[in-house]
Amino acid sequence: MSTAVICAHNPGRRNLGMYSVDLAAKDFFSSLGTKFELVKYAGHERIGEMRYRRIGDPQDLQCFDRIVFWGDFQQNPIWGRADFANRMARERGVSDAGGYDLWKELCLFKGVDDKLPARAVSAGTCFLGLGEALKGNPFRDEYVHLLSRFAAIIPRDIASHAELVALGLTNVVQGFDCACLLNQRRSPSDPGNYFCYSFGRTLGSGSDRVVRAVEKKNGIQGKPIDWILAKRSLQRRAAAYERAMRSIAGARFVITDIYHLTINSLAARRDVYCTGKGDDLFLTTCDDYKKQVLMEMTGAAGCYLAIPPDTDDMAGYLVEHLPGMISTPTDAPRGFADRADRFRKTLTAELST
Repeated sequence: MSTAVICAHNPGRRNLGMYSVDLAAKDFFSSLGTKFELVKYAGHERIGEMRYRRIGDPQDLQCFDRIVFWGDFQQNPIWGRADFANRMARERGVSDAGGYDLWKELCLFKGVDDKLPARAVSAGTCFLGLGEALKGNPFRDEYVHLLSRFAAIIPRDIASHAELVALGLTNVVQGFDCACLLNQRRSPSDPGNYFCYSFGRTLGSGSDRVVRAVEKKNGIQGKPIDWILAKRSLQRRAAAYERAMRSIAGARFVITDIYHLTINSLAARRDVYCTGKGDDLFLTTCDDYKKQVLMEMTGAAGCYLAIPPDTDDMAGYLVEHLPGMISTPTDAPRGFADRADRFRKTLTAELST
C-alpha cells in the first residue's frame, strides 16, 4: 500500500508553522510503517530536512493506492480562489481564473470521472468561512458533490466540522491540526525563568511594549522566538525550527498571535496566551478566528485575548489586559494532548481500511 501525502505550499519557505505540519507528516506516516511519499503541487522540492515530489496532474497520482491531503486549507475555496490560484498564475502563466480551475482539478479532482485516482482522504483541513464563500456561488452544488467522493474528510477544528455538516456531507469525522502529530524531539524540561514570545500575524508595531508589560507583571524576562523567518537558505529551516522548539521547551509560558506557534507550544506542553482580533469573520486564510476556535477546542478559551475589532492601539489594549490574565499552569496542554490522541486514533483507523 503506497500513499501520496499532498502537502500545502509553504509561501516563501519562511513559515516554520507549515514546516512543522509537513514534518508531522513524515513522523506520522513513518510510524505507520507504510510506504509513502510527500507530494507538492507548487514550491521547492527541498525545505530543511523535508523532500517532496513535485507533480502537476492528477494522473501523476495513479501510481499510489491512497491519497491524503495533509493539513492547511487545501479543499477550502477561500484558499483555492486566492492563495492557490495566485500561485498557479505566477508559476504556470495562467489567469487567476485559470489558477482557480487548476485548484478544482488538483485538490478536488474535478474533471476526473466518478472513480478518483485513488482512495482520497482530507486530513486536518480548515474549512472556516466555507458557508460564506459558497453563499450564492453557482459552484456550491458541484463542490459538495466533489467533496462527497472523498473516503473521509477529517477537518482540524469543530467550526470546520460544523461547516461541512451544514452542507449535508456524511463523510466527515472530527480531527485536529496535523502538526499535533509531530514526534517531540526533546523531552519537556522544568520551566525556566523566562517566557517566549513572537508576533507578526495580528499585532503590527508595539510588541516591545507588550513584552515589557508582561515582564514587569510576572517578574521574568521575555525571550524572542524567530518563527516567521526572513528569507534565507532553504537548508536552515531545520536548524531554525530546532532553535525555536529548544527555547519553548524551557519556557514558563508563551505569548503570541501566531496560530502554529500556539500549536507547537501546546505540543511541547507549554501554556500559551494567544491573541487576535475578536470577531468570527473568516475571509482569508490568515484571519484570526482560527486561533479562537483552537483555544476553545483545547479548553483554553480563557487564554485567548480577543482584541475588539475597532481598536486603534492594539498594543495598548494588550498592555492593559494581557499581563493580568497570565496564570500558569493551565489545563490547555492536557486538553491539546487529548485532542491530538483522538485525532491520531481516528486517522490511523481511517488509513487502515
